[in-house]
Amino acid sequence: MNRITPRGLALALRNILIALLALALLAVNASTALIVRPNLGDFGSFIASGRAALAGENPYGVYSLTGRVRVPGFELNNPNLNPPFSLLFFEPLAGLDWGVAYLVWRVVSGIIALATVAVLIRAYRPSPRRVAWALLAFPVWGAAAMTQIYVPLFALTAAAWLLLDRRRDALAGIVIGFIVAWKPNLAVWPVFLFLAGHRRVALVAAGACAVCSLLPVLRYGPGVYLQWLALVTTDGERAAYPTNLSLVGLFARAGLTTIGQSIALALLAPIAYIVWRRRPAPNDTGAVALVSALLASPVAWLYYAVLLWPALLRRRWTPAIAAGAALLLYPIGLHLADAFSPLALRLTVGALHVWALVLLTIGFLPSLQKERRVAAH
Repeated sequence: MNRITPRGLALALRNILIALLALALLAVNASTALIVRPNLGDFGSFIASGRAALAGENPYGVYSLTGRVRVPGFELNNPNLNPPFSLLFFEPLAGLDWGVAYLVWRVVSGIIALATVAVLIRAYRPSPRRVAWALLAFPVWGAAAMTQIYVPLFALTAAAWLLLDRRRDALAGIVIGFIVAWKPNLAVWPVFLFLAGHRRVALVAAGACAVCSLLPVLRYGPGVYLQWLALVTTDGERAAYPTNLSLVGLFARAGLTTIGQSIALALLAPIAYIVWRRRPAPNDTGAVALVSALLASPVAWLYYAVLLWPALLRRRWTPAIAAGAALLLYPIGLHLADAFSPLALRLTVGALHVWALVLLTIGFLPSLQKERRVAAH
């Protein structure tokens, strides 16, 4: 008969505690993803935008299907904020049964999210703990639940990551350019690649983004960009919402939006200099570029953190990376109310995911070493 030692008992209790915590996180996140909301949320905004574009109206206006954010202390309309390139994809939604389309997109988003995680796990063979983390962390569940564009962008980011690993620079550049056409704040990615000496992928990305951005001008006329700019340049109130991961959002919660904008922009300059001096490998550059882009953006919703999954599954975790990843496990619903509480809570418990990105930035920076190229045989 095996004798149970105190050390063995402690390990068993630790494993039981970890398992219970994982099950609790899974239950909370799954409930977030599986609950069918009484309204269409962002998906309704996309349909409304597509209908307006099809009818020749302002696709960045507020209509009956436009989503509206309602939480304690915060209420405003939530129109489509994506650039005009998005309208080419939202316009076909105009003729669909929006109720069916909403449910179908939720299912498809979940399938794509899980498939993308599976592809990354197969490609990078992370440890079992990191596999569990990737499946439990809140952003991947929230991304699948929001009927937004987070999941397709996650899949495209993973595709670009894998293409860069295989030195398929032209294809990777096309994918990155497509991503930036959807989310211009991610232009930091090709810019940093250019500074790091990966000129081909950066220039192809710039060309692909330019082509994608020109298409809506041909379809809707140049005025559509003026309509988009009129919305995004007058939408500063949204920055204070608690799911905004950026430094601008953190300072906006304290009523210091302008200071936050200055600090966010100042953050990019020294990191860009380090990238230029050290010329790191493409995906080491990409990891720092994406986390920097999210921190420096006016608005970077929590669910875009899933774009960091390729970087986090590809590399070993330092203590800073592990701490940042751990904070991303925390479900937003548990601290949503704290984001509208006294200032101390707004900048700590109510901003855990912002601090997660800060820690990830600290963890990624040491990897920016000069790329070592292996000669082909």
